[in-house]
Amino acid sequence: MPPSIARAAELRLTANVGYDLISQEFFADSLTGAGADSSVVEWQLRKNYLDDLRASFSAQYFPFDDRRVELRPSYEQSQEFQRIRMNTNLRLPVKGSRFDLITELEMKRRYRNTASVGDNYLLGTLRTRFTTPLSTSTKGWAQLRGDFVSFDSTSDYIYSYQRGGAAIGLSHSIRDYTFVDVELFVNSLTAPDSSQLDYVNPGLSASFMNIGRRGSFDLYFRAENRDYNQPNEEDDHFRVNLQLRNKFETSDKTYMRQEADIELVRHAPADLTHFSYSIFRAEAVFGLTIGNSQIGLGPAVGFLSDGSTVMGGSQEYKEISLKGELDYLHVGRLFLSVESFTGRRNYGTDSEFQSDFTFERISLIGDLQIARGISYNLLYSTEWEWHDSGYDDSHIDLLSTSLSYAF
Repeated sequence: MPPSIARAAELRLTANVGYDLISQEFFADSLTGAGADSSVVEWQLRKNYLDDLRASFSAQYFPFDDRRVELRPSYEQSQEFQRIRMNTNLRLPVKGSRFDLITELEMKRRYRNTASVGDNYLLGTLRTRFTTPLSTSTKGWAQLRGDFVSFDSTSDYIYSYQRGGAAIGLSHSIRDYTFVDVELFVNSLTAPDSSQLDYVNPGLSASFMNIGRRGSFDLYFRAENRDYNQPNEEDDHFRVNLQLRNKFETSDKTYMRQEADIELVRHAPADLTHFSYSIFRAEAVFGLTIGNSQIGLGPAVGFLSDGSTVMGGSQEYKEISLKGELDYLHVGRLFLSVESFTGRRNYGTDSEFQSDFTFERISLIGDLQIARGISYNLLYSTEWEWHDSGYDDSHIDLLSTSLSYAF
């Protein structure tokens, strides 16, 4: 290797230990929890879907100082699984334009106990993108992408597939910190085990972002059609999604933030498991900035409307809640974000499969830089449901945490 390249190379190593948990608990308000079999019933009402310690080691290697090539191999081992990944990023200038190639290859294997469907697989992704300037403020781009998953064993809901797609788009800068992006795309999926899962998926998306001195505004729109390889247009549907985000600093110490999310799905024809629906969610938060912290509080609403029934009852609901949020940022030291929703969901029709309930949802994201090269991150989410029919009460926890050392 030439000395100049050897001096430019950069290698980063990271060791990581972590813990993941997904757990759900149901609460029965009948006499099933009493008597001689109460301990057995209590065990049956609790389910850990994931409860695993893991350790991993990864490397990040840049052969050149301009970072045109990046290699990221990693190895992860838990109490029952081994996972090997290889990621590569290639960024090359081409006569004022740019070519990007991103790949990932992952292999997961169970080495302890009997493997279940979906445990062992090989996964690969590839994405290429060519970007070229069309003017001083506009760039055009074209992209090809593909991925595959190959399982050792499959089922009706876990199956091997290959997926490919192409897209073209424009990125336009109106002025400083104001951008517009438009994309036309088409994707297709092929499942070797069942041709009825094959589909073609054309669509378009557009986004607008503005970052100003006192706040920011962004809008995202996506429309797509999915055509399955099934007779009589079964499972075919059209989807539209619109997201709006706005944050405005009303003073040096106060802010307002609004969000709205609209999703429309239309099936033709509809059936018991595939039906047309509309979802609307919105929230308005009024907040206070105190040093490195922002604290906000405000109402949130959600509605689902559908024109069909499932197992004899409509899934339509109305939901209203009070949202609280806390964000703290100390650059290079600590980032913390906490959200809480306390509210009520009412269904249009109660049935044996659903009933109105009061809920509490909490999510937490944290990243702490303990010392140079040592960091700790945490992702936690929990949700409680208290139903009118207390037999349906439940609680679910999701936790992912890790301690990393980079050297």
